[in-house]
Amino acid sequence: MNRSIARVITAAVVVALTTVGGTTAAQAKQGVDDASGQAHHAVAVKSPRVTATGTCGNAVTKLKVSAEDTGTQVEFELDQNVSGKKWSLVLKRNGAVLDRASRTTSGPSGSLHWRVAPAGASTGTFAVTSTRGGTTCTLTATL
Repeated sequence: MNRSIARVITAAVVVALTTVGGTTAAQAKQGVDDASGQAHHAVAVKSPRVTATGTCGNAVTKLKVSAEDTGTQVEFELDQNVSGKKWSLVLKRNGAVLDRASRTTSGPSGSLHWRVAPAGASTGTFAVTSTRGGTTCTLTATL
């Protein structure tokens, strides 16, 4: 995937989350519905989540990063429509390697799924680099 396209997608997601998430967080802190002026007894605030999608060769990729009560949750999916293809994966946060794995596509959809709960800060730029043969792609999401 072209790095400039990935940056545009990441920027758009961050702007969308800031716009929607900022209002929800402010309302939760104030405990007041701006429209009615009435106090809330409970306000549900969803965990911040960023999703980035892309392509890698003939595969479709998706990276989801969310801040949960128990820490950061990172999920990577790759759908190649061909089972039995081995991919090498590397997860980084702000350029530092957090985890490495090898996964093989399986099932009728020829997909793989990798879930990681890295220790440390839940914010930053998360990147998964997927490699198979001469194909290397990086998908990035900033939380």
